[in-house]
Amino acid sequence: MMKITAAPDSFKGTVTSSEAGLAVISAFLDAAAERGEDPPETHTVVMADGGEGTTEALIAHGGEIVSLGVCGPDPGQRVGGFFGVTSGGEAVVELAAAAALPQSELRDPEKTTTYGVGQLISAALDRSPKKLILALGGSATNDGGCGMAAALGVRFLDESGIGFVPVGGTLGRIASIDMSGLDGRIKDIPVEVMCDVTSPLCGEKGAAAVFAPQKGASPEAVRRLDAGLMHLARVWSAAAGYDADEILSLPGGGAAGGCGAGAVIALGASLRPGADVVLDAAGFDGMLSGCDLVVTGEGKFDASSLSGKAVGAVARRCASKGVPCVVLAGQTEPTSADILRNAGITAVFSTQRAVISRDEIKARARDDIYETALNVARLFAV
Repeated sequence: MMKITAAPDSFKGTVTSSEAGLAVISAFLDAAAERGEDPPETHTVVMADGGEGTTEALIAHGGEIVSLGVCGPDPGQRVGGFFGVTSGGEAVVELAAAAALPQSELRDPEKTTTYGVGQLISAALDRSPKKLILALGGSATNDGGCGMAAALGVRFLDESGIGFVPVGGTLGRIASIDMSGLDGRIKDIPVEVMCDVTSPLCGEKGAAAVFAPQKGASPEAVRRLDAGLMHLARVWSAAAGYDADEILSLPGGGAAGGCGAGAVIALGASLRPGADVVLDAAGFDGMLSGCDLVVTGEGKFDASSLSGKAVGAVARRCASKGVPCVVLAGQTEPTSADILRNAGITAVFSTQRAVISRDEIKARARDDIYETALNVARLFAV
């Protein structure tokens, strides 16, 4: 009996991970029925890499979502936030539940805050979790995680000793940081941060330079934000006993406007590629035992897909077990055979079968995934 595993990421804005996975599995079952064969053994993994859909992915095997109102990314804003609790007693907080770019009307990373993220963490700690998983992705912010830390009891003081909650544009005002009021519950459990980038805190590949323009920052604002994060690293160094160079060079420290570095320093967190956290939670390596084919996918496949994203993580694990891996994507960019082979990818197929409008793409995306997977299944059987 053939064994097939579907582990696609979401096709952003059109189809969720779970919907895409079901379309793939349906195609392989239908292909077997066409040939009059027994249905294959099938498995699905709801994928995410730390952004949209992460909570859904981590509670796919049991758990609940808790909703509550918290501070949004804009000053004075209130949003409907949420966090997850897995059946194993782990709390899952998505930064995008309280500080996402679509939530912000300002679209100004000099003014937005992660304070609501800290409020979600505090509420999650009320559930006495055995671990906290913080998913970074899709942020509207560039505050180095200061808002999050402030909501958990860290005090940021100016030169006059007056406390305030820093945002991206006021990081340079921080004269000292008092961590004595940090919520003690955070010290009693491991904190794991999911991020899909390796960007450092500052510099030409840092949080401000790479991501702030996408959040509405002008070139001048990018320079101010980068300088603010550089200053923050020095003040964190004095407050927490970290070497400033260590903070500045931390891979992933620039995730979510520097929230990666802020989580490591304030929360004692460890940073991990988000997709690997999801794959471990799903028991993906066990699914690969005796597996004939894995089908993954995403909305757009390009070189970045192989660096920290869900598709790349799935393919690497397939390669380690010698399992063929096929990628389905709405858009595909030319990629050399050597790169695909080294990444563990057997073949890439575009699901877009006609030149159509974005609205039409959304309406037929699931059917396009199904039809492409059906052809893959027919070919694989041969």
